[in-house]
Amino acid sequence: MKFKGRIDQYCLRSKNGHHFMRYESLKKCAHNITGATGEGEFLLLFNEELERIKTFINLKLQELRMTLQRLQYYRDQEKCGGHIRNTDSQIPEKLLFKEFIDDFVTELEDMEKFIMLNREGMDRVIEKHDLITGITSDWYFAQGHSAFFARYLNELDAFLFHISILYTETRSKNKAKNNKIRENVEEKLFERNILKHLVKTEDVFAVKTELIKHLPISIRNDMYRISPQVDCNPEPHESLIESTPPFMTLVSSVFLDNSDLLCYHSLQRLDESATAIRLRWHNLSQGREVLPLASPLDSLVYVEKKTYNSEREPIASPCDSANPETRLRNEAQKVINRDNLEPLVRTACKRMIFQSPDDNEVRITLDSDLIFVDEGGRQNSQWKRNEDEIAENRHYCEFPYSIFKVELGSAFPEWLRLLLEHPSVRHVEKFSKSQQATTCFYPHRIKEFPDWFAEVTIHGSKTGFSKVCMAKISRNYYEARSAFKKS
Repeated sequence: MKFKGRIDQYCLRSKNGHHFMRYESLKKCAHNITGATGEGEFLLLFNEELERIKTFINLKLQELRMTLQRLQYYRDQEKCGGHIRNTDSQIPEKLLFKEFIDDFVTELEDMEKFIMLNREGMDRVIEKHDLITGITSDWYFAQGHSAFFARYLNELDAFLFHISILYTETRSKNKAKNNKIRENVEEKLFERNILKHLVKTEDVFAVKTELIKHLPISIRNDMYRISPQVDCNPEPHESLIESTPPFMTLVSSVFLDNSDLLCYHSLQRLDESATAIRLRWHNLSQGREVLPLASPLDSLVYVEKKTYNSEREPIASPCDSANPETRLRNEAQKVINRDNLEPLVRTACKRMIFQSPDDNEVRITLDSDLIFVDEGGRQNSQWKRNEDEIAENRHYCEFPYSIFKVELGSAFPEWLRLLLEHPSVRHVEKFSKSQQATTCFYPHRIKEFPDWFAEVTIHGSKTGFSKVCMAKISRNYYEARSAFKKS
């Protein structure tokens, strides 16, 4: 569906539709710019609309924070065995508590759509302005307007964290203590069935809201999964991010390969001897990131070896000198020297994990805001590009999907089966972020593309890759495919 159609659909269905930006008016104003006077009129109208939208979002988030506090207050009273006089019409009766949470989640979904569509609309208007005038609107990003929308989208994720706790408590009133849960879960190890799916960026929040109805958002402390018992009592004007523990991880991976893409092709052919080397690090999200880029300065960098017949083998961090890991580290170094491997591509994303603290049967990992960075062809001796340089010069491609990974210990729960059958969730067999990144940046070196590549990238959402990047990827893909067919 075209963007204008998505706007019309939202405005017809939502009670907040009449607050939406005047997209067509701004587009028309940008199209009619002639000289300094026209530029001034455009900037005046654009800034008026931008401030109006930002004011409305601020007010709505204050309302949502107050509603969350009411829900937590009711939960706390119920825990203490107290009885509440229903003096506030917004406090539900006991039997309607879950339904009230459901209604609140629906409000969150609507607000997420409002912010997403307005952010995209503003970006499209700026892009049209720059195309017509030849002037780059660096001020829009420099003044933090794009970051404003990203910050509030991150806060909506923080709402989901706290709501997932409420859902968990409505499912079970007789939880075991955290220490006991932790021991039981960590001791229970078994082989999992792993399935990978893609979810369009515009649909991923709705998938998250469905997941928290059945699984809590997992946080980690000292490498153990714990059941979060977190309350937030911010003032209505304070962001929820400040009182929420880091429940999202920034995951960065640099993949090594050589000029012939030996690792890529061996993994693509599913060779039993295929070996890939990657450098990976994790940072806790601060909830304010526009991009999932993070420096490894404050975290350990792990070297991992991935093979076709086994899961990843953590080799070591640069600070660790344990004997078993030293042996594996040496094995990786031999592969790097033998095959002339060097950093080629980077993937970076925001990761959320959904899993019950007392049950290992279902674990779901959702990687969103996925970007690809070309790490090849660097002129310096550094093993990766500088994160600030990548962000400032926009040396990256945004992937228009989130990766929805399901790990099962046994059969599908009915709720999960229904979710995976939804049209917004697409199963992609053996999807690989590293292979997707390699095909985007080095299509002329590739002899065999992944089965999913043409459909996912060439026909992907327009909100993902930029038009210039999409045109280059499409041209390179079809040229490369034609050349290999002739040969």
